[in-house]
Amino acid sequence: EGYWQARAKAALGDDLADLQREFAAQAVRLHGGGDPKAAVAAWEQANAHALARARRLIDELAQVRTMDLATGSVALRELRNLA
Repeated sequence: EGYWQARAKAALGDDLADLQREFAAQAVRLHGGGDPKAAVAAWEQANAHALARARRLIDELAQVRTMDLATGSVALRELRNLA
């Protein structure tokens, strides 16, 4: 793995962590705190269409033998549609 590949992989990881924080913040804003399970359920309901697309992509990625930067960036792009 070369220098730029390692940097790209690290950038994808950072972007994924940012998205996870954004999803959590959205769930809290949508539900206003309280029960975390209810907040996640409300977020899932509000994002049902985009979440279904992301789940289909994850199912497709499960069939890929090896993940590379191209598949990682496509997956991250799809997850950004949820943000």
